[in-house]
Amino acid sequence: MPDENIMGKRIKECREQAGLTQEELGNKLGLQRAAINKYEKGHVENMKRATVKRMADIFDVSPSWLMGFDEEYQEYQEEDEEDDIPRTKDALLEYFHKNPQLKVLFSLSDDLTEEQLNYLIGLARTMKGE
Repeated sequence: MPDENIMGKRIKECREQAGLTQEELGNKLGLQRAAINKYEKGHVENMKRATVKRMADIFDVSPSWLMGFDEEYQEYQEEDEEDDIPRTKDALLEYFHKNPQLKVLFSLSDDLTEEQLNYLIGLARTMKGE
C-alpha cells in the first residue's frame, strides 16, 4: 500500500535536516507556521506549484521528489538560474555596474527584514511567471 503522506514526510524530513522550525520555513515561503504543519501532516492536497517549487529550491531537491513522484533523492538545481549568477566578487561588481537598477534595488533592500526580502523574492518570481 503506497504511503498516503509521502510529501508531508519528505517536507518534514527536509525541514529538520535543514535545521529549520516550521515557523522559519513558513517565513522563507511567506506562509504561516500552521500551513507548514498542515503540509507535513498531509492535510493539504492541492499545494500551489509555486510553493512546491520554492520549497524544493530551499531544500535543494527536485519538486517531483518532494511530491513523492520520484523514489530516489535527487539534488536539484536549475541550470538556467545557476548560469546567470556571477561567481566572483569582480564578476558581481561588473554585473551591478552593467545593471544600475540592480544597484538601486540592492541599496533599498539593505534594511529589510528576512520576511520582507522573501516577500520581494516571491514577488519577483511571480512577475517572471515562476
